[in-house]
Amino acid sequence: MAKPKIFETPNPEEQPVLKPITWGSMKQMSRLQMQMAYWQNSDDPLRGDKVMAIMEQIQALIAKQIVSLPLDWFAEPPDEQPDYSDPSVLDELQSDKFQRLIEMLAGTQQATEAKN
Repeated sequence: MAKPKIFETPNPEEQPVLKPITWGSMKQMSRLQMQMAYWQNSDDPLRGDKVMAIMEQIQALIAKQIVSLPLDWFAEPPDEQPDYSDPSVLDELQSDKFQRLIEMLAGTQQATEAKN
């Protein structure tokens, strides 16, 4: 027997809940983005590995900010509540939703701020 999903129907108005981003995190993200641009334009034969390593660091930084995400943002809705302390959980997001998450953290889109 298949396990039931956590939700029956997704709420299209549900938004991610994010922790307030610190200035330190913003500086770190900017540094990583500059490194990414450098390596993407490099002729170094290891550039692919360098870019992937930077992408993993960016993903870990983003994961630290997440309190919760709408479950319908995942390519396949998970059977249980995702563990957002594990950055690899973001690998399962739909690509357009991951891009929205980045925009929300950059402040260009609205997200729900976590309450203390």
